[in-house]
Amino acid sequence: MRGLTLPELVTTLAVLAIALGLGVPAARHVMDSVRATTSLHQLTASLAIARNAAVTYRQPVTLCPSRDGASCLDGTDWSEGWIAYRDPLRQDAPATAADVLRRFDPQHPTLRLTTSTGRPRVRYLPNGSAAGTNASFRLCRRSGALLGIVVVANSGRARRERPSANAACS
Repeated sequence: MRGLTLPELVTTLAVLAIALGLGVPAARHVMDSVRATTSLHQLTASLAIARNAAVTYRQPVTLCPSRDGASCLDGTDWSEGWIAYRDPLRQDAPATAADVLRRFDPQHPTLRLTTSTGRPRVRYLPNGSAAGTNASFRLCRRSGALLGIVVVANSGRARRERPSANAACS
């Protein structure tokens, strides 16, 4: 007769348990890294889209945090998503639903995206520059670890910075 004996089955299960015990934490780290990279890329791409739209339409385009995709939130937390909208009158929210150019999805629930206290919005002018002071976006784990930074200069250019090892999110 062919088959497995009880000691062979127990040994196989023990080897499988050890392999899973070593592999799952490594896979979790890889997934966290992919989520952070994706979120930072989504942010820099949305900044580029808004800048390009401002130049193309020859009118200001603003990015702001939004939960519903139609209005702006007050505050600096962009984790629930954001919108880009035409902003010829330089208002704090889209004047009409037709002014909203694009909605960007919320971040993964384990991540938090915030901007500088003094810059709850990023407004691009028709020449492609970003009005106001530099804006800094910080991507963090909800547990507090800083994963990445995106800085928008007055020229309108967005650049990514890697945080130092074990940097905490403030």
